Amino acid sequence: MEKLNTKEFLKEYNAGRKDFSNCDLRGLILKPCDLSAIIFNGANLSNSFLNSCIFKNAQFVCADLSDCSLIGADFQNAEMDTANLSGSTLIQANLDGANLNAGILNRANLKKASLNKTKLNNALLQDVILEMACLNNTLLFKADLYKANLQGCSLEGAFLEKADLRYANLINANFKGAIITNAQFINTMEQWSKINHKDNLLAKEMEKPSREKFLKEFYNGRRDFSNCDLRGLKLGFAALEYVNFSNSDLSEVDFNHASLIGVNFKNANLTKTNLYRANLEDANLEGTILANTDLTKANLNKVIAKPSGSSTNVKDKSLKSKIELKCKEVGKEIIFRSTISNAVFLGQATILELLSLLGVKKRSKFYKFFANNIGNVVVKTSAGLFLKYCPFTQEEKYQSIANELLTQVGVSSMKEARNILIGFIPQAKKLVGMVEALMEEKPVTRIAISENKPEISEEIQEEEQLIEDKELYIQ
Repeated sequence: MEKLNTKEFLKEYNAGRKDFSNCDLRGLILKPCDLSAIIFNGANLSNSFLNSCIFKNAQFVCADLSDCSLIGADFQNAEMDTANLSGSTLIQANLDGANLNAGILNRANLKKASLNKTKLNNALLQDVILEMACLNNTLLFKADLYKANLQGCSLEGAFLEKADLRYANLINANFKGAIITNAQFINTMEQWSKINHKDNLLAKEMEKPSREKFLKEFYNGRRDFSNCDLRGLKLGFAALEYVNFSNSDLSEVDFNHASLIGVNFKNANLTKTNLYRANLEDANLEGTILANTDLTKANLNKVIAKPSGSSTNVKDKSLKSKIELKCKEVGKEIIFRSTISNAVFLGQATILELLSLLGVKKRSKFYKFFANNIGNVVVKTSAGLFLKYCPFTQEEKYQSIANELLTQVGVSSMKEARNILIGFIPQAKKLVGMVEALMEEKPVTRIAISENKPEISEEIQEEEQLIEDKELYIQ
């Protein structure tokens, strides 16, 4: 590994050198400067001082940036997948649009940093500080945020499916429009709550119906159970859509597998409440106490979880859910999403999950191809074809995503999509053939996939080897 000190690095850079891949640059000290598009792939920059430096469109793939001072640094649209930034200080840094998939950011300080539309899928973010940071429309699929500090963090429209948020500090975090399906929330710190809210609830005179009385009145048409003391009730698997539980004490209530669509939990106490696999779509969690609440695998799509004091039209949200439910009852499938990009990201996440189940290694070129920038025309076209033909994604919602992807790249037929793909990628006929060959397999249910890992098909093995041999990886 070539070793360069600060003086030697500056001499080489000023002479026109832009590629410092696999160099030993530990302890580099630079004054604020513009290093846009520089290449540090595989380089060791640990313990460097790079405050306010500009690294727009730079490449840091597999680079070591651990324990660095990067205050105010600009990493917009940088390629940093699998980079190590553990223990680094990135206060007020700009990482908008950067690719940090599978990156290591444990214990990093990103207070007030900007990570809008950043890719952090499968990233390690344990004990990270993201206080007051902006992660709007950021991809955090399977991200590890164990004990992360997200206080006051904005996560509007973020994709957090299967993310690990255990023991995280989510006080005043904004999850408006975020997708949090199957995320883990055990023992989070009183998110969206007021510290003394429980005492305020118990100080009021509250109705205290028994389980039998509650269910009897519910089935007789009552939907308003606000200001009630319902502690410890067993309501697992119950269908309680659009009930008003505002200002109620629901601590230690068992809601496991319950349907709580459109329920109003505003200012309610959900301490130690069991919401395992509960459906909380469109629920209002504004000002709710969620201390030690079990939200494992709960559906939190489109929940209202604004900090206390912000206004929310609960009536409009509930009406939207009722319309969606009604449409499903008459056989119409309506996909509600905050932005079109959410469907695109869901399609990409589905493909990556399916490839993992089929045995494709995450470090293979084939897997990385589909994990690449979904805005890329080639990747988007390939993803659309994959979802269109794969027997495991024949459900209407996945077909809708496939059509969305192909519409965005401007194709009107499968033949046109194949032609675009073949025109961009060498040996693309093999890739198209592999995808279409999946149609010959008998479709199986998604449950069967998750429980029984099928053997990877010969077509996938052949294509994976082809891509690795040709180093087919779209940048």
